[in-house]
Amino acid sequence: MKIELVALEPELKQKSEDTEVLMEKLAVDQEQADAVCQFVFFFYYHAYNFDGIFQLLHRGLENAVWSAGQLRSRCSRRELSFGTFWFDYR
Repeated sequence: MKIELVALEPELKQKSEDTEVLMEKLAVDQEQADAVCQFVFFFYYHAYNFDGIFQLLHRGLENAVWSAGQLRSRCSRRELSFGTFWFDYR
């Protein structure tokens, strides 16, 4: 048994060195993966905020169009043709 272990010693040393190199490469790869993850999170966060802003603007535009329609329905054709509008501020 001891003879077999002594015979395997160079091979085990080589595998140990290879494992150490792979572990260092894994650490570098993990750092790069973390950087990519932060990058993706950054853009996801800003895309989410942009979507919220877009929805607010869309609702504001819908309200403006609705208000313009209400104003148009309140004005007579004569008022529209002369460009005069009378608002009731009660």
